[in-house]
Amino acid sequence: MDTVYDISTVACEVCARSGRIAKCGKLFASMARIGLIGFGGGNALVPVIEREVVRGDGLITKEEFDREVVVANITSGALPVEVASGVGRKVAGIPGMIVGAVGMGLPGALLALVFISLFSSASATAINQMHMASVGVSMLIAYVLISYAVGEIRGRRAATRSRAVSTALLATSFLMTCGGKIAKIAGELGLGSITLPRVSTLDVLGAFFFAVLFTRGKAEGRKGHLRMAAALAVAGAYLASRAFSASLGALPSHVLRAAMVALAAWGLAASAHESGALERSDSGSLKKLPHEALAWLAFIAACIIPVLIVCPQAFEFAARSALSVLMSFGGGDAYLAFGQGMFVDSGMVSNAAYYGQVVTVSNAMPGSIICKVLVGVGYLVGETWGSAAALLTAVAGFGIGVGISGLTFLFAYYAYDRLEKIPAFDAIRRYIRPVIGGILLTIAVMMVSLNVEAAKQLSLGVPAVLAVSAAILALVGWAARAHEASLGKLILIAVGVALAAMNGLALIA
Repeated sequence: MDTVYDISTVACEVCARSGRIAKCGKLFASMARIGLIGFGGGNALVPVIEREVVRGDGLITKEEFDREVVVANITSGALPVEVASGVGRKVAGIPGMIVGAVGMGLPGALLALVFISLFSSASATAINQMHMASVGVSMLIAYVLISYAVGEIRGRRAATRSRAVSTALLATSFLMTCGGKIAKIAGELGLGSITLPRVSTLDVLGAFFFAVLFTRGKAEGRKGHLRMAAALAVAGAYLASRAFSASLGALPSHVLRAAMVALAAWGLAASAHESGALERSDSGSLKKLPHEALAWLAFIAACIIPVLIVCPQAFEFAARSALSVLMSFGGGDAYLAFGQGMFVDSGMVSNAAYYGQVVTVSNAMPGSIICKVLVGVGYLVGETWGSAAALLTAVAGFGIGVGISGLTFLFAYYAYDRLEKIPAFDAIRRYIRPVIGGILLTIAVMMVSLNVEAAKQLSLGVPAVLAVSAAILALVGWAARAHEASLGKLILIAVGVALAAMNGLALIA
């Protein structure tokens, strides 16, 4: 009897594993198919994923899917990857969690890697054509970023106060970060030197997080008003110290940064205590959490360790990549700002390489922007050590993008019932988008400056190229608003007009 029991137990385990493998295969195929056709990224993919996994394959219920989407929207990281990991976890446990996330991010990451690598081996003529095409893609990106920022303000019509606060946050973040970009364009046009604040995106975001956490996300009553005034004073002093660091030195900003960290931690703890978030929650058992978290950590380690063996200096790229994903509130397009702060402002990659290659290719390819950007930056960083190191660093970037997104989603999923009760967390969720919108306007200005760089590389007149850029921006906007053209059609319009116009300018020159 014991033998029969053992055989039946083994048979059941084999059947269960076979069923799980089949589910994982079906899950990977579904997610890879979405990742391959998923232009737009972020929330634009939510209805596509729902149609595939709820109404199509019936992998999870509508209620389960809605919860995955809610948690993904309040969590940093790549939203499509997070939703895919949540769906996979429901379908096939830990293996499904990882398979679903990888399936979602892999197609776009591979396409981005292929096209970015072409910049290194293409002929001079092909590179010139790429630069000409990038003029159109840059203006398409600028239109998307401007639409994001404008839409963020228009979407707050119901609450006048909320709209006023959002507008102020957007304008402040733009004015604090755009100085260097505008000054560069003005210099190329011969307009002389323009003095504007030059603060990094990370400094602006850090000041925002401090202000919200210190004030506990509330500004009501006398104490609330005092905390808000103190937060604005400290944040303003910090941003001023960063803007004028050349004359003030580094010490004031270091002191203010330490004070902000301490005050923000105090405010978050107080907000959590007042909301009762520290009390026990009935949101579900936490027994699976350590195993699931360990699985993500093992996945990340497997992607990172090979490149660390080849080149230990890759640790800085891995650390910056992980931090950028952890801070990437605001969606895929918003991640461009975090990428700039981590990789461009630090000197890891140049402006031209980041925006001219990585961002251009990432926005032209389907899938998660975070995964594509990290793969592209990883390839460029590792390229200095050889082609093998470039590929390994790209793999590390992909693993970090997928793994950190999955890990943060996992913790947020278990803690969701507690997090939503914290006023400070809710305030970050409500007001992070205007801040990101202002930073994205700065990146839109950067897109224009990249077209100026393209004009110089192609030996074309800067005013003429800027005129072409303005025409493409207007045309893309008209096609998007009047004809509701899809992103794919907008890409074709922008690139087609850019190639025709820029080649015409080259013939005239």
